[in-house]
Amino acid sequence: MTCKGNSERLILSFFNLDTFALPYVLPPEEKRLRTLFMNQQESDIAFSIQGKIIPAHKQILTQKSRYFANLFNSGMIESRQDIIDIQDCDFLVFQEFLRYIYVEEFKLDIDDALKLLTLADKYLQDDLYEKLMNSVKYHLSFKNIYKILDFACEKNILDLKKSCLKWLQIKLKIDNTSELIKYLDDQKRKPEPDQDILKLYDEVLDFVIVRYVQISQNYQDHIQFYEDFLIKNLQVDIILKIIKLIFQNNPTQPIINKSLGGRLTQGQINKETSAFESKAMTLRNAVFTFVEKNFEAIKSKKIDLEFPTAFYSEFVSYLMARSDQNKTFAQNTNREQERADV
Repeated sequence: MTCKGNSERLILSFFNLDTFALPYVLPPEEKRLRTLFMNQQESDIAFSIQGKIIPAHKQILTQKSRYFANLFNSGMIESRQDIIDIQDCDFLVFQEFLRYIYVEEFKLDIDDALKLLTLADKYLQDDLYEKLMNSVKYHLSFKNIYKILDFACEKNILDLKKSCLKWLQIKLKIDNTSELIKYLDDQKRKPEPDQDILKLYDEVLDFVIVRYVQISQNYQDHIQFYEDFLIKNLQVDIILKIIKLIFQNNPTQPIINKSLGGRLTQGQINKETSAFESKAMTLRNAVFTFVEKNFEAIKSKKIDLEFPTAFYSEFVSYLMARSDQNKTFAQNTNREQERADV
């Protein structure tokens, strides 16, 4: 398998060579098959695709293709025709399909390789299907991963879908998370989103929560994007994680100490913590609003009992500052915290 240098169009190929010794001399039968491929010499069947004709040979097709062996021995109308019309395939893709039957070789970009994969499945060419699957998996990259995952979901190719999702999990880093989030958001908006993709969405959400402090420190140009991502995904089941992220004592300390060998003074840590809290202000206010609207649901699951005291202190102040009508709610919330502390 080879990949074409710096081109954005990935070239997949497979050559059935038994040795790398030079010079390589083709066996007589292989040489004959290469000569006959796309050659009208001795042709007794042809395929018509998109207004073009591909000559072929029944004997070769019968010997090397289970599908064509069944077709030509079936007695069906197609088996007695000189030209078989192919309706649901591109010329180039079908040509490469026949190339593989003749010489066990294919050369395609990733788009056509996926089409050929479908064709190999339709025409029962199991060996080609397996080699294409291996090639596509081997060449997964950020340039093609979402296209291949879409294809796998559309065609319900579970093995390929699983490989794509595993690849994304392995490659999950802050540097490439934003593109993944955009893709997953699009998938989530579909009428019937794929359940495995939704599971990956939840994993990415947890990933961003855990690394939010690091993002706020080192990816300031993208902090708004991640903040919006967390805000639109606020849920009762994850609200505790986000509250602890924002309101636990010195939330930046573990990351700062790890990244700088623990040489920071307490003053530097407090400065970093204050900077983080300032950046998280929009998220903080969104959390306050969410908790206010969903407090009964949160309370029913007893999640509120684990809220940090620092959260309750600021939450009550937030409610008091908003309007007088929230004072009763704030006072009740304060009593809930007092009971929890007891």
